[in-house]
Amino acid sequence: HNSNMRRNHSQRSPRSHRPRTRSNSSAIQELNVGAISGILSTAVAYPFDTIKTRIQLGIGNSTSMSGMLVHSVRNEGLLSLYRGLHAPIISSGITSGASMFCKKVWTRVLRRQAGYSTSDKVPYSLTTISGALTGITIAPIMLPFDLVKIRMQGRSLQGGNRQKLTTLQCALRIAQAEGIMALASGSTVGVLQLTTMWAVVFGGYEYLMDKLTSHEISCDEGLASITAGSIVGVLSWASSMPFDIVKTKMQMDPEKNNSSIKVFRDIFSRDGIFGFYRGFTTVASRAVVCNASFFWAYEALSGALAVY
Repeated sequence: HNSNMRRNHSQRSPRSHRPRTRSNSSAIQELNVGAISGILSTAVAYPFDTIKTRIQLGIGNSTSMSGMLVHSVRNEGLLSLYRGLHAPIISSGITSGASMFCKKVWTRVLRRQAGYSTSDKVPYSLTTISGALTGITIAPIMLPFDLVKIRMQGRSLQGGNRQKLTTLQCALRIAQAEGIMALASGSTVGVLQLTTMWAVVFGGYEYLMDKLTSHEISCDEGLASITAGSIVGVLSWASSMPFDIVKTKMQMDPEKNNSSIKVFRDIFSRDGIFGFYRGFTTVASRAVVCNASFFWAYEALSGALAVY
């Protein structure tokens, strides 16, 4: 079940417990709250994302977060960590809003199909399936933005090209030079990554929030959202990162990496299973910052709207 509307804490003592209230919000409200939360979390966590991409692409010959940070800042300056920010800021607003909208819609559909009423607590498995379907639904929107972002993050240090391009210029150049379908490079493995990630995020977050706000723990909901968001962020990336690194390589150089199976084999033959988790420390750090800030903002905005 969704959990974006809470009862006023002032109506009960700190240690008393009520079940987390079910959402009466509309899908449109979910879209708006998700969009604002997504923009905030992306802006906060973006430098980690740039470092993650450059480590995965093998730029600078550094596999540590601190090493890549020093290499990037020393060669291009601090602002290089924000290169390509326009694309993910726009896409995060769209995709985060669309994600929460789709989750709401899919949960309603699955609830109806499974025979649950609107007042029933649905099992976590249903929320997990809703997350997986959400990942599939938003993939056509998210993956082209993701490709442009990765090209801009990896461009200059990889080839020594310091020409400044805006996000729109980069997208147009890709379409002109490689065809419009180039923006769909790595889409198959990208769908697998998003399906896995959102299933873990939504199913895991609901489970952890219920546990953290239960009578046994009685955690403040703000702290609970930060804690649950951080944990599911790391777990979702741990489960989906092999797909992500293959997708990143295919999006950066689709001519060389034109087969996901080939890229999987190349990575495994060269580095073994650990090759799929190159830069995981950076990924995990970003996941904590991004998901904690997203769900904190989501719960805070939802709670504020519930008052009115």
